[in-house]
Amino acid sequence: MALLRVAAILMFLMSRVTSDGQVTSGLERRLSFKSEFDVRCELIDYDNDSRRSLRTSIIRRKDQLQGLCEEDCMMSSTMDPFFECTKDHLTVYWPTDNLYNTTSQSPPATLSNKLKRKLSQSNVMKNMEIFIIFHSPPAIAANKNSRGESVDVVLYSTCVDQTKPYNVGSDQCT
Repeated sequence: MALLRVAAILMFLMSRVTSDGQVTSGLERRLSFKSEFDVRCELIDYDNDSRRSLRTSIIRRKDQLQGLCEEDCMMSSTMDPFFECTKDHLTVYWPTDNLYNTTSQSPPATLSNKLKRKLSQSNVMKNMEIFIIFHSPPAIAANKNSRGESVDVVLYSTCVDQTKPYNVGSDQCT
């Protein structure tokens, strides 16, 4: 019985080891892909079909991002892609299972540059689109940054204890 308890503790700890070998605290930083769109938020919340079409679109992009990751990253098996919409600005995140130390503020430059190069070589990612049924037209292109990129590579911070909110200002779980 004690051996099972030790195995369970070890499995838990191993699930909280970052890509650079550190054990995470209450804060977790995940390598994530991020795109931003200009879309009226009420169209997303209009009905179940609207949310379903957006969700389907996001999941399809997740599969395409995994194809680009190859051996460099693995799209998250524990965290689904998600979105936030405020003031007619939609931000979509596709998290990976690559975790980093809480002192890291950005992805490792070598990995980030490699992934950005792959993204820039993919027409689908260069011209990232999502679909929302009642939007006209239904295909919505992602905003491009100053380098002409539609998809960014970022570290997304979350709290391991999901009952605690992440405070961006203090960079802590409160």
